[in-house]
Amino acid sequence: MARLAGGHDPGRSTFVLFGLGQCARSLLWSTVDLLIGFHLIERAGLSGATAGAVLLGTVIVSAFPDLFIADWLARRRNPLAGALRLQAGAGGLALVFALLLFGPKPEGTTPAILYICLMSMAFRFTYAAYDVSQNALLSLLPPDADGVRRYVTNKTVMTSVGRVLASVLVYAALLTPDDALADMKLLGLTALPVLASVFGLARASSATGRATVLAGGPNWRTLPYRRLAMPILATLCQYGLLSAVARLLPLHPGAPGSGLAGSLVLSMVVGTVIGPMAAHGAVWRGPPGLIAGVFALMGVTAGVALILPLPSAHLMALALLYGLATSALANLIWDRVGAVVFDHAKATGQRIDAPAFALLTTAIKLAIAVSAGLFGVLADTYRSGGISGKWGIAAVLAVGGLGAWVALSRDSGRARISAPAPSSQS
Repeated sequence: MARLAGGHDPGRSTFVLFGLGQCARSLLWSTVDLLIGFHLIERAGLSGATAGAVLLGTVIVSAFPDLFIADWLARRRNPLAGALRLQAGAGGLALVFALLLFGPKPEGTTPAILYICLMSMAFRFTYAAYDVSQNALLSLLPPDADGVRRYVTNKTVMTSVGRVLASVLVYAALLTPDDALADMKLLGLTALPVLASVFGLARASSATGRATVLAGGPNWRTLPYRRLAMPILATLCQYGLLSAVARLLPLHPGAPGSGLAGSLVLSMVVGTVIGPMAAHGAVWRGPPGLIAGVFALMGVTAGVALILPLPSAHLMALALLYGLATSALANLIWDRVGAVVFDHAKATGQRIDAPAFALLTTAIKLAIAVSAGLFGVLADTYRSGGISGKWGIAAVLAVGGLGAWVALSRDSGRARISAPAPSSQS
């Protein structure tokens, strides 16, 4: 793996560009992720089980390229410059394939399903390169441990802002059930921020010549797997189980494609903007187990309540709390991995940025595959308001919340980067 021979301070402009890049990437991904289930069922005419099977298969197949992309990136003479350039090319291709995924489908069920699978895998493969390269910047750009903490918060806040913008697009799509191409047209609005941000960041690569790195390949056997195991387990529980309700909200019982469904999605995503800031402040005030437990309990409680027949105003408030809790837990996970990466570099001189974050994003995609499978099982009963679906969703949320809490309660010898530390950049 590349070895540090000195620090690299990217400056405030790159910090801002990094945040804008995270926002644009989140805007593209969240629009696709929040809308794809609705699109396959309501626009393409697939059943809930078929839509879930398509999502499950394509997500599983596309989960593992992250590791190979990370290995390639880590072998670059200058991983920072390589990551900046890779995210530009991959981001543009991911945008193209996303538009094709939501575009016109071939006639006939089988050709349509094959087309959807092909475009979905193409989008997910190119997005994997986009995702891994931008996530590697999370610890390649900061000059010190306090910088890692600031970049983690920058990422999670700007990612949530992207999700808010995506939820507005989803809301508009849900209000136009008769326009088969409405989803593609609205997704086209993401082109400007995506292209502007990726090429803006790529231009910053001209300033990375002074990044003092030495050539060398990554040694996957030297990764601190024991310290990475707990945040990865928390990832599987949080993204795969506790976040399962997020994919179902556009199909809210009695109002799929209506204003209420869109309002619930928007309220949930607004909560994801608050969540990272809540987690950022909380880590200064209590032990990791207590903080994770509070957010996990909040997520389970709000998620279960969302499947009950409550007034619209109550449901919107619950959706906000649900988004807050799940994004706060996500912030704690990314913070933990960022700490492990930085501590390892400080102790050994080896940069494991790309491999470590590739393991995390692979875990996230496998968790999303689990969530997609659950979507296929629960979508039809959720739409009909059946009692079996409600009990099933409640059980999934309870297991996810408990698993995330237990995993994040294990400190694993972590040197907490979220504690206040003096820094010239504070």
